[in-house]
Amino acid sequence: MHDLRFYKLVREVTVSDLAELTGGQIEGDPDRRIVTVSAASSAEKGAVCFVEKSRSGEQGISDTVSACFVTSEMAGQISDKVSRIIVGQPKSAFAKASEHFLKRRQLGEAQPDLGPARISESATVLANAVISDGVEIGDNSWIGPNVVIGPGVRIGSNCHIGAGVVLEAALIGNNVTIKANTVIGGDGFGLFPTSAGLEAVPHFGRVIIQDSAGIGSCVTVDRGAFGDTIIGEFTKIDNLTHIG
Repeated sequence: MHDLRFYKLVREVTVSDLAELTGGQIEGDPDRRIVTVSAASSAEKGAVCFVEKSRSGEQGISDTVSACFVTSEMAGQISDKVSRIIVGQPKSAFAKASEHFLKRRQLGEAQPDLGPARISESATVLANAVISDGVEIGDNSWIGPNVVIGPGVRIGSNCHIGAGVVLEAALIGNNVTIKANTVIGGDGFGLFPTSAGLEAVPHFGRVIIQDSAGIGSCVTVDRGAFGDTIIGEFTKIDNLTHIG
């Protein structure tokens, strides 16, 4: 399930709705309700995923997923418990469909369901920092000038967030240092070819930075397409590093 602090369901859809949107043909129950997205191998009830034939010809898919975009060649390999939406380009159809009903919470947009930011009285926030709805900042943390913190981001206690840092879709532990001009939680570099050119894979994961990690300047740590990008406890990352 997507993290409601960072993503929101903008409309309820069924398998039939997604097939109509993408021009797909349905095998299975067309009335199943779709509320989230997931990878094929770790799917859950209410989720839609996609499957494309792997190089080895093997593809794992959980039979608890509600629906799956597949090619006609792959449809017979998917459990009858799953509604199959047959399309020519499953990944492209998935990208179009998922962004139709699930959206990332954007900077600058009010998020009344998250409530106002909660900032410890002992925290320091310097000039021109942008702090969105639903943000939590713990005791004795220091937020530098021109930092941008997206909706729902959580920062623990005793953290140091350097000037110009951007944080989105991120959960930051305690005693974490992030130096200037680093970007945490942006889209990963996921592109795939279609008949219309290159298309971006939507990313619905998070970045989790655990306690006592240290991240240098001008680092990018991208969120996952479905799962989490995790920086473990006491990890140290040098300047000018990209992690996706």
